[in-house]
Formats: sequence, structure tokens, C-alpha cells
Amino acid sequence: MIYMKCKQIILLFLSIALLSCNSKSENELDVFPRIAEMNIPNPFVIDTGIFMLSNTKQAIFAYGNLQYNRKDKKYRFASHQYDFIESNNAGWDDLFEWGNYLVDSILVDSFWRTPSLQEMDYILFQRPNAVKLLAYININSVNGLLLLPSLKNDSAVFYANKYNIRPSTKSFTANSLTLQQWQKLESKGAVFLPAAGYRGSKRKSINKLGSYWTSTSDASNTAYKLSFEEDVLMTRPPFYRNYHYSVRLVKDMK
Repeated sequence: MIYMKCKQIILLFLSIALLSCNSKSENELDVFPRIAEMNIPNPFVIDTGIFMLSNTKQAIFAYGNLQYNRKDKKYRFASHQYDFIESNNAGWDDLFEWGNYLVDSILVDSFWRTPSLQEMDYILFQRPNAVKLLAYININSVNGLLLLPSLKNDSAVFYANKYNIRPSTKSFTANSLTLQQWQKLESKGAVFLPAAGYRGSKRKSINKLGSYWTSTSDASNTAYKLSFEEDVLMTRPPFYRNYHYSVRLVKDMK
């Protein structure tokens, strides 16, 4: 009897500690599952470079967009950064409603997570030399947004200049890379977010629009996302949560 009571007390304290360590404000929930529940294989096939999420916080990006199989209820990352699913692919999907397909949305894992609005703003607009570290590009006929790492980025910047990438041009076709050129740039830590479109009633704007959820909500039915297309790069206003957009996770660096 004493043993059982002690065990219950210990479990109670562990539950309280876990909740306190993983708590987030109501509008800053990690809206996609923890890595242990996603059945994703070793995510370090390719390490991206290190990105500053704030003046003090660093992270790396996952090497591909998040994908989900409705039938098998399994998650994985895309095989390549430029991959996205244009139509039904053996049950796999890569566009999500905000907060949908949750396994455990409130407990924030210390592994892969969704970047917040503030972190996305910092990467795009506020980090040192931000305007020189992103560009609209086309990789082997796939349009998207290029992000160069914040730290130890001399090699990435060198190859971006070598391939005549013009950060100031918000046109996908103005900066075209062959697959071989991208692989060289990727090996130096570059991140590529493909313009995978979005889905309301059906998938639209494939290879024209990129929309990526952040973990930050605005109201009971809206949340913030990164959105880019020709001549447009923005993280506001918030959009309805029931629209399906892409997700690219990040992992904090200790």
C-alpha cells in the first residue's frame, strides 16, 4: 500500500514537471506532433546551416517539408528540399490545416517544432544582412524561396554569388539553378522552401505560391503564415486555420 502511494506521488510530480517545462502561451502552441510520434527516419541525412531565430536563439531547418499519411497515420519529411506532392501519392499529403493531425499538440518536444511568427519575421527581415540572405529562385523548374544560413555562411554566400543569385529580385525565373548547382549550395547549409501552393477545396497555385504555417495563432479561427509569390513576401495578415498550407519544422541548437 505504501509502495503504491509513493509511486502515485512520484508520477504526479513527474506529470507536473513535464507540463511546466513544456508550457507555451495559448497563441504559441507547437501545432504538429512530436518527433517520437511521427515515425520519421533519421532526419540528419542533410544538415542545413545554422539560422538565428532571435538575437540569442539558433536552429536548423528540417531537410524537407512535413508529410502525412492519413491511412497509416505516419509522418515523414520529403526526400528533398524541393519536393512537394502535386496529387494523391499513395495516401501521402503535405498540406495541413493549422493544428490538424495532432497527436499531442500542447506538450512541446525539444526536437522538431514549428517556428513562431516572431522567429519567421527575424529570419526574413530582422537578422543581420537579412535582405542579402534570401532570394527567389528556380531549381530544376521548381520555384521557391532560398534562405542562406546566419552563421558560418561564407561558403554559402560565395556560391550564391558565383551562381549570380540576385537577392533583390522577387522573380523566380531571374535566379535559376541546375540541380547540380543547388546540391553544391545545399551542402553549404542553404534552405529551400518550394512554392507548393495551398488547398481550400482543391490544390491551387502550384509552383506559384508558397505558404508555410507558423505556430502563432491570432484568434480562434486564424493563424499566421509565411507567404511568398512573385513580388510578394509577407507574414501578415493571419489566415483561416482550415486552409491547408505547407509546414517546415526547425530544431533548436543548444
